[in-house]
Amino acid sequence: MQHLFPYPKMGHSFLEILHDPLTRKLLGFEATKAEKVPFIRGVSSRLTFLLHDESKHLSFLKIGYTALEAFLQANCTGPPLPFDSEEAIFPVAYRDEHLPELKQELLRSLAVDGSAVYPLTPHLELFWLAKLILSNATLAEAGFNGRRGRFRVTMWHQKLLNEKSDKLQDSIYTDADVLHHQLSSRLVFGGATAEHHFIEFLLERAQARIYYGDDEKARQDLALASKTRHFQFALTGALGKRTKYQNRDLSQLVVLAKSRDYEPELYGSRKNSRTEASRSRVGSRDDSAIATPHTPSRAAIDHSPVRVGLPSPTLEHHLSPLAAAPLQPENVPLNDDTLLENIKFKTDTPHEPQTTNPVDTESLPPPLADLSPDNQPLLFPMDSIILLEMASSIQNTSPSDGLTREETLPYAERVLQGGSSNWQVYTQALLVRSRIEGYKSRTAQRGLLQLQACVDQLIAETTGTKPDRANDDTAATDSTATTDSTAATDSTPSTFLPKAEASESASVAERLQYIYQLSPPLRWELEAELAQRWTEMGGLKTALEIYKRLEMHAEVALCLAATKREAEAKKLLVDLLFDPSSPDSLTADTTTVKLKTPAPPDTPRLLCILGDITSAPVYYQLAWTASGKKYGRAQRSLGRYFVKQRKFEDARAAYKLALERGRLDRATWFALGCVQLELSDWKGGAESFKRRAALRALRRAATLKHDDPRIWDNYLTVAASIPPSQGTPWSEIIQAMSKVVEIRGSKEGESCIDVKILGVLVEYVTQEFSYPTTSPDDGDGEVVDAADEQVAFAPGSSKPATKLPYIARALVALVDKQIAPLATSSVPLIHLLARIAAWRRRPAEGMALYEKAWRVVTSKPGAYDSEAGWKDVVAGTELLVAKYQELGELERERTGGKVEANWRFKARTALRGVMGRGKETWEDTAEYWRLKEAMEGLNS
Repeated sequence: MQHLFPYPKMGHSFLEILHDPLTRKLLGFEATKAEKVPFIRGVSSRLTFLLHDESKHLSFLKIGYTALEAFLQANCTGPPLPFDSEEAIFPVAYRDEHLPELKQELLRSLAVDGSAVYPLTPHLELFWLAKLILSNATLAEAGFNGRRGRFRVTMWHQKLLNEKSDKLQDSIYTDADVLHHQLSSRLVFGGATAEHHFIEFLLERAQARIYYGDDEKARQDLALASKTRHFQFALTGALGKRTKYQNRDLSQLVVLAKSRDYEPELYGSRKNSRTEASRSRVGSRDDSAIATPHTPSRAAIDHSPVRVGLPSPTLEHHLSPLAAAPLQPENVPLNDDTLLENIKFKTDTPHEPQTTNPVDTESLPPPLADLSPDNQPLLFPMDSIILLEMASSIQNTSPSDGLTREETLPYAERVLQGGSSNWQVYTQALLVRSRIEGYKSRTAQRGLLQLQACVDQLIAETTGTKPDRANDDTAATDSTATTDSTAATDSTPSTFLPKAEASESASVAERLQYIYQLSPPLRWELEAELAQRWTEMGGLKTALEIYKRLEMHAEVALCLAATKREAEAKKLLVDLLFDPSSPDSLTADTTTVKLKTPAPPDTPRLLCILGDITSAPVYYQLAWTASGKKYGRAQRSLGRYFVKQRKFEDARAAYKLALERGRLDRATWFALGCVQLELSDWKGGAESFKRRAALRALRRAATLKHDDPRIWDNYLTVAASIPPSQGTPWSEIIQAMSKVVEIRGSKEGESCIDVKILGVLVEYVTQEFSYPTTSPDDGDGEVVDAADEQVAFAPGSSKPATKLPYIARALVALVDKQIAPLATSSVPLIHLLARIAAWRRRPAEGMALYEKAWRVVTSKPGAYDSEAGWKDVVAGTELLVAKYQELGELERERTGGKVEANWRFKARTALRGVMGRGKETWEDTAEYWRLKEAMEGLNS
């Protein structure tokens, strides 16, 4: 997987790749004569089987990227897909009257921790396929290509959800740490390709960190990317005029930026420039929308489409950004009676320097000091993205603050100055500027109109009629495919500005080229942002119409409540959620209120909003129950409610439950700390305030120096110190213990194992999970493919499962592969292994371990000389006899027969041996008489 060649030849367009025999085999198109099985389970099983052939791994990565980028084209950039995704993904047997139910099943499968995907997501089946493939552990753990695929698809999965997910955040950050190590190590060997991959990754991680609010770390990534690219920029001051009536020049903030003189040529571009140049001359328009990637190397990693009809990569990489006039979306003019369209900077004079830096005029590097603020060179797209992300990271801290707006606007203006060399980058710059301008009265109108123009452009670019069906038999399913009802309409959507002609618009290749680094909003996400902007400007009626059209019921209710129409908001939510026969939900408890069947996908969120509107805690409790105790917001809302009521004990309990679902939620840790201070729980408050920071710091340190046993030992200790009430990170405890044993085991043996922490793990797993009664392999129930990793059952359930959940599987693997081989002389450790054997229904293995522990106790030097040693020997012998009685008659695992047919004889032999050796010294002790009673019991 680390090598990018040979690249799989599976066609050039999205449709060709989705119609490739391997893709159709995965989706079940070839299983026409087989018995119809559930679609999701069938595809997951076939993927697991097909991945056994390692030569197909790159091909599956290409299929995954194809599905993801086709989905992004249809929902983020446009134009509409020239094929029907339902026909490409679902075999004919599934395109029947049950297709809407199948698509709802796909929707539910993408929900995480009670947060649902937008229910009207067009072409959801494409994203589901991409998620299934790219998140597969076999592909993701094999190398850089697969891991970056999982990193990217998980980030887009997060953007599809209506709330941030701690689970997805943890996955994204973990993959990012590994990718950083892999890609930075390649920079040592040099090369343009290694640098290009590293910079792309830094920008993508910066986007993820901005999304989750880690703005300072995002700026660190952007600084490193700038340094690696030798991209120089600075926020400084220059004399100029901002208003039409300004008499003298004042210092204005401006970003001076200059790209390097040329872009290095990538290895893959040199290798394939001739092929792609010839293809660009003969490519059709349809092929240009979904063409083959730039090069085998880039395709194996990014699968970004090639720019058909544009200069070949060989020329393109050496062109200056100003070499060709770029295509650009419409830039709405300001048209203000006071403000100028752009700052008019003072012109140069021979004796007066133009640039004035308030800090140090000599701090600017020479390339920037020579720039004219109103005539700066065009930037390369990557450099423009760095500036836009810098603006977003600063604005994220306090978007409504005037100083923040003044600091961030120059970054967006610098990208817009002269026009960006990439369509999608320029569009993103317009969005960033509109968000900044939305808070200032003089620019709010232009910000709103620009956002409206971007929304109209995106709607026009992503809306189109569905292609004709291939045959009449499948045409009947059109009427049943309700999920895509908003994605394709027969009428041409109206737009605020005239829609660009085909020749005036950028190709799909150009739009998708930087899709992962820009992370633009999805179509309905951008429309919801527009509605929110209308709300802020007082256009509640317009906002309400947008929300209703998008069927965003939660936002509709919030909009109604904001206009003092709480009764209408409550009625809307009650009608959506509750069965008409249900009693009055305000006065009933959660056991009598009956939800609709099937309930809306975002039921927990709707219930919490209903609780916010009515101030009724019963809805928060119902949301917690409806989500299977996974929706952390329900408990956070309940905690805030109890704080207002000054019921701090109840608030503490609620916040602790919320932290079980979101350990990395800093706001919840802070709220819990404040509540604990109210309760005079000083120690608990201090722990809450520092807990998350300590654990994340150690996680980061362990990632950077993964072979340091002291870091992993500290990580293990801190993770294990988090009590269950605050969300014990069991999987991280197992991972840390595994690393400690791996690093120290060969030198220190069993002494490197923290028996106390292992005992807590064993206690948790054996109490919370039931071991499977059967298994498809050997009865262990531990061999589960990656596609089924999430399959589990409710903790504490006594109902046996068909397979183990992840935490239990991880503990079993740790015990079998690393701990059991080291257990030689530690009696508590051997007893823990025996307890696990009993939980796994392995009585013969458990009996052998108890015998081993007894031999260790009785063979210790001086075991019969001291009173403490004698008591240990007697206790070990009594335990052995009890286990002979308990397990001797049971059936032996695997081979059959009794565990120990002569268990009475062996028990008496053990008792005689101990009594004989201790008779001379300990015959008159109570322990000796207990042994005699045990012997008499066996003889009776």
